[in-house]
Amino acid sequence: MVLTSAASCVQVLGGDNPYNEEEPGGAGGMASAVGSGGTGGAGGYAGGSSSSSTGGGGGAGGGGVSCTPGETRPCYAGPAGTEGVGNCKAGVETCGDDGMAWGICANEVMPEPVEDCAIVGDEDCDGIDGCTGAPLEAFTPAGETMGSMDEAIYDVAITPDGGYVVAGVVKTALGGDFFGLTGGAAYVAKIGADGALVWEKDFPSTVAIARGVAVSNTGDVVLLGEFTGTVNFGGNDLVTPDQSGDIFLVKLDAAGAHVWSERYGATGTQSGQDVAVDDAGNVYITGGVYADPVSLGGATVDPFYDDVFVASYGPTGNHRWSHIFVNNGEQRGRRIVVTPDGSRVAIIGATDDDTNLGGGEMPDGMGEDVVVGVYNGADGTHAWSKLFGGNGDQRYGSVAFAPNGNVLVTGRFSEAIDFGGGAMMAPMGTTSMYVAELAAADGGHLRSRRFGITGTTRGTAIAADDAGNVVVVGHFDGTVDFGGAVVTASGWDVFVAKFSPENWTHLWTRQLGGQGNQFGWNMAIDAKGNAVVGGGFYDQLVVGAPLPIVTSTGGADLFAVRLSP
Repeated sequence: MVLTSAASCVQVLGGDNPYNEEEPGGAGGMASAVGSGGTGGAGGYAGGSSSSSTGGGGGAGGGGVSCTPGETRPCYAGPAGTEGVGNCKAGVETCGDDGMAWGICANEVMPEPVEDCAIVGDEDCDGIDGCTGAPLEAFTPAGETMGSMDEAIYDVAITPDGGYVVAGVVKTALGGDFFGLTGGAAYVAKIGADGALVWEKDFPSTVAIARGVAVSNTGDVVLLGEFTGTVNFGGNDLVTPDQSGDIFLVKLDAAGAHVWSERYGATGTQSGQDVAVDDAGNVYITGGVYADPVSLGGATVDPFYDDVFVASYGPTGNHRWSHIFVNNGEQRGRRIVVTPDGSRVAIIGATDDDTNLGGGEMPDGMGEDVVVGVYNGADGTHAWSKLFGGNGDQRYGSVAFAPNGNVLVTGRFSEAIDFGGGAMMAPMGTTSMYVAELAAADGGHLRSRRFGITGTTRGTAIAADDAGNVVVVGHFDGTVDFGGAVVTASGWDVFVAKFSPENWTHLWTRQLGGQGNQFGWNMAIDAKGNAVVGGGFYDQLVVGAPLPIVTSTGGADLFAVRLSP
């Protein structure tokens, strides 16, 4: 089911006819004095030998400008259908003193390409007020292609044409909080700029789950995840040597056809968590490897227990560089991001022991701690890394680059966390969300905020638009105030919150709720500043007007929702 709040339109184009190559008619003549026409242009040549057409007629003579000095009239040069919509309005032009030309169109307001949250109203004149997070469309195929089993979306990526791709799992049995997994097929779908499904595919195995997806600037789709058994993405079978999980890394073209696919693993368990692609088509991945010697395409490394990895591959899947950071305890990379030019790569993960991500050992605090590492994209050399701990547990959510190169992170913590600006404290017995900005050069603290009043508030995704506005996605089961008003969940509900670049001033909050539980796992921002949020829900999904309530057909169903800037 594709739900949309915008009217559809169809554009009909004339067909090509290579056997009827007519030359166009000649250009119109130059205008002469005011009020008289110029000389018409010459006619065009006739069509080819198989064409019955004749030469084009001469162009019409140019008309002169004639107006009364001081006369005024309305003017508007914006796209049809935008005048009088939102902030767009016609202007006024005045005839010049000599009566030969109209002046500029004064006070005309035409559409802006992207909503600017510093300006009140609807600047792109699409009929939707900016900076409200208004729902535009939802991809919710519950019951149509999904059936009665469980499904979820775990990642979202924007396509060059303004659509998006989602990845996750279908045909499975999930736990009540989406962490359990019994069986299942890796899933990927492409949705067009109009919100309509373009194509979808699932890849069954004993267990297969797509955890990360990225799209190149040519539209190719790269999937990362893990599987047990045998899976085929359109090339050769990928087979695990035993019943432990291995990593799959797959490239499909813009139409969903197989380009290449690789398996990375050994007799232990490997988990592919996230993938990113730079403008040159290079691929970057992170996740965890467990216990047994394993190669990610480079040297074979013997992990100690559960260790973080980061690796890069070329557009054809060739290994560029990889690191497996062998440490005591358990570590895992969760999310990865790369700058468009491929110069910097950042990962966020977690550890429960002292950890070295390439820059020297970082002592662990108490419980689980957050780790962030930044690397040079060309060769994987270490730039900087940080560990953020404190009393209680500190857990990863996601990582992003701001337009200025600073690193944005979100996640959750109990008790306390300190990014360098002083300890932030969660209310007793609760789990709060953190958002922090770290300096591009060295990871130094720039600013950090805590959100959460009662219950648990989990930050699972973060991104910045081209203007530097920050959008955070997650889910909560209590109360939270992002700066607008206190919002209260019924069960687990999804939140989407947007903040300005300056001091992270609250712009809007959108709650996706309803009966049952709703979970938001990831998000991407398109060129217009719209946020596309993906996740899963039990029972109901209530996005808000004008979209209707969606009811699940079995246990958990997947969803993706596009929200206005």
